[in-house]
Amino acid sequence: MRKWIYILLIVMAVITALISAKNAILMFVIVKEVKIITGIQLGMKSLKVGIIDATIEIKDFKIYNPPEYPDKVMIDMPEIYADFDLQDMLKGEMHLRQLKLDVAEFMVVRSSAGELNLNTLKVAREAKGKKTKDEEPKNKEEPKKVQIDLFRLKIDKVVFKDYSKDVKPDIKVFNIHIDQEFENITDPDSLARLIVVRALRNTQIANLTGFDLGVLRRQVSGILQPAQDVVNRAGTGARNVLAGAANTVDRTVVGFEETLFHPASKEEDKKLPGSSGE
Repeated sequence: MRKWIYILLIVMAVITALISAKNAILMFVIVKEVKIITGIQLGMKSLKVGIIDATIEIKDFKIYNPPEYPDKVMIDMPEIYADFDLQDMLKGEMHLRQLKLDVAEFMVVRSSAGELNLNTLKVAREAKGKKTKDEEPKNKEEPKKVQIDLFRLKIDKVVFKDYSKDVKPDIKVFNIHIDQEFENITDPDSLARLIVVRALRNTQIANLTGFDLGVLRRQVSGILQPAQDVVNRAGTGARNVLAGAANTVDRTVVGFEETLFHPASKEEDKKLPGSSGE
């Protein structure tokens, strides 16, 4: 009996080691890929991969400013959740059924030299027609594609720090509290542009810094159009539930001819309540 227990323990240890190795490899891949997309460094505290389902949960994900900026972190995301389509992934296709980003703080910094950290982003450089040598296409291969069926973006606040006038920065805080969903995103650059546009859209930062937000906005206009506020949609769903309940009572009196169950809005089950940022 002890022999089988030892074997079981060894097998469990091997599985745990393999899972840990898989997580470490995925953390490395994510860090590398996001650097390619954004052009900057990032870090994360932990990454958890679903053993049975194809899900990934990341905690304390941070995108860093270049070293010449006094503030280390540009974007602080306490949580990221991704649900992959396993069949498509096995075919080599990057297909996410759902992606959730919880942004606690988006930090926009203007250095003492007057340089804006937003301009270090790959999508911002491309909007100006500027690319680094690493970003220039080395061959005629098609760019990497991704399919995101549903993208949920939550941003609590955007902070602007201006060091160009004094050693002590001029600080402006914008509590935008957005919680919105977007559908059918088909490339990673559009995802990065969308985050920047939604973060700055309800602030004065573009005007204060001269950052050309209009170019990025036009590039994601097709994605922005169907955006819906999660809270507002949940409210609509709740009204539909009440209407459905009334119809249920009517049908019950007639004779139980239908199945009288009206599920509550799916938004009520989500863990990241937010308020409208529109």
